[in-house]
Amino acid sequence: MKFQCGTCGKYYLIENAEEIGSKQMLRCADCGNVFVLHKNLAFSSSSRNSKLICKRCGSLIDEGGGVCPVCNPALKSLLEEFMIDNREYEFFEVRKGKVRSKRGRGGRGKAALLAGTALLVIALAALSVALLPGSKRDTIKTAVLKPLGIASRTETQVVIMRSGQAYYAEKIEHQSGMARITEKSGRVVNVAEKDIAQIAQAVTED
Repeated sequence: MKFQCGTCGKYYLIENAEEIGSKQMLRCADCGNVFVLHKNLAFSSSSRNSKLICKRCGSLIDEGGGVCPVCNPALKSLLEEFMIDNREYEFFEVRKGKVRSKRGRGGRGKAALLAGTALLVIALAALSVALLPGSKRDTIKTAVLKPLGIASRTETQVVIMRSGQAYYAEKIEHQSGMARITEKSGRVVNVAEKDIAQIAQAVTED
């Protein structure tokens, strides 16, 4: 379960929320707002304006609303595959039916730090490759990344239409209710902005 405090904007993530045994209350570490979590995953807060965060697409959902305004069957698989959630969360988990903070768990914290450092090194290597000119980039992909089993990644924008069609945009220009999309292949597509369901940041692998 992911949610945002409606008073201070702090993000929270609770792992294994479906294992909550009874009503739980949490207090925001920054502003004191109180969150109430129920066994059936119902959610409310004392501020009455906190937001749940959709697990599929990252959209904000009014507390008590429960239905994401963006996701629908046509977009579900696209959003799950391409959406990146880069918010900074305060981590909790459910243990023996109770919500507990994940702070102070030394062994797991060190392992996570090492894993995070390794991922950061790999990400920086892939990013440096993506920023190089085409010929040098291809040389490094062949000579360095492929033998190590590391896929090179580039960030792009995915324009998801209400019809379910998706465009991978190198550049997007907005003018007079239209969006001019220049795809990675160089093809230019013009679409009506009202027909766009969402523009998401995504990472693609080469």
